[in-house]
Amino acid sequence: MRLINTSDLHSYLFPTMYPIPGVSNMGHYRIMASYEKDEDTVVIDGGDNLQGSALSKYVMDRNVFSPFPQAEAMKKAGVDYLVPGNHDFNYGEEALMMHLQNLKAPCITNNWLFHGKPYGP
Repeated sequence: MRLINTSDLHSYLFPTMYPIPGVSNMGHYRIMASYEKDEDTVVIDGGDNLQGSALSKYVMDRNVFSPFPQAEAMKKAGVDYLVPGNHDFNYGEEALMMHLQNLKAPCITNNWLFHGKPYGP
């Protein structure tokens, strides 16, 4: 079994940081090109996907919630589980819930109350 963990991608889908010319070693698509997902591979994302890049600001300002581009990239990357990070709450609980619904991967958490009740599958 192989375990792949991603974290703190901050809505970067492509290996591009616009102030810095060239290709950077970052982004969902760059990472997913570095491995081949098979039945013996489990991919867990450690959160902080919804805030941090120009893409996330555009998505939230324009209410492009369905589908979330970040969730679509994570599905293509074969993410099996998600652990929300603190920046995933920056746009509010409803935005995070929409992201989780788009992703359709189990959310692993034990310290998040949603509408006053523990959230979990």
